[in-house]
Amino acid sequence: IKVVDPKTKQCRVLAGTGKAGNGLGPSFLDSSFNEPGGLCLGEGGKLLYVADTNNHCIKVLDLETKTVSL
Repeated sequence: IKVVDPKTKQCRVLAGTGKAGNGLGPSFLDSSFNEPGGLCLGEGGKLLYVADTNNHCIKVLDLETKTVSL
């Protein structure tokens, strides 16, 4: 999962190892996804829901604690 800033033309990794998988690590960068296909920011902007398409699940990224859960 990457964040793109069109103003600065910068791109940075928010979550994921960069390799396809289904791991839930202790942090964003220790977790893995397999073709994440959709995002939804939760009410209040604290949770990011990710449709992890090939893992057939929704992963929830807590933007405050930087943890990932199902």
